[in-house]
Amino acid sequence: MAYIEELVKALSHENPEIRGKVAGALKALEDARATEPLIKAIENESDKEVRRELAYALHWVADERALPTFIRLLEDDDESLRMWAAYGLGNLGDSRAVKPLIHTLVDEDERVRIGAASALGDIGNRQAVEPLIQALEDENCFVRDQAALSLGLIGDDRAVASLNELYGDESLHVRYAAALSLRMIDKKTGRNTSCSCTNCR
Repeated sequence: MAYIEELVKALSHENPEIRGKVAGALKALEDARATEPLIKAIENESDKEVRRELAYALHWVADERALPTFIRLLEDDDESLRMWAAYGLGNLGDSRAVKPLIHTLVDEDERVRIGAASALGDIGNRQAVEPLIQALEDENCFVRDQAALSLGLIGDDRAVASLNELYGDESLHVRYAAALSLRMIDKKTGRNTSCSCTNCR
């Protein structure tokens, strides 16, 4: 406990390089007691790189107290903070984050969109199915890949037709994601929706 307290005090050190290293140390501890100090530090930090380090640390250690902060950070000007906020919400698994994450699926930065798609899969709320189906048409293949995997995690058979269409995707990763997700849906629904075509092989 004393070690964490000393690190928390150092979050206000005048040297930004030290503040960034402290954030890394708190991340390594993965102790939820650092949640509130990290939230406060993000709110007060002016250095862009340190804010990124703080957000990265928070997404690893946070408990439910970070939910409002993560949701607010989805609209931050810094794309890295938006991305870590999305992953942090996925780690929390709270359905209250579903609507904000759905809006984030159309973020201008592809890394943020990937994070939002991943988080929606982790949360597993069926409200995200249709927005994730739309994300299967994203211009970025890694967004399509993650949207497909998240649909498999949710396991709703509304996604079957769209996932089958991905067997014609130009990206091998996307085709594999579609095949895996269809198998996950089969397992959850007891149906046989998987395609046997050679495009996914």
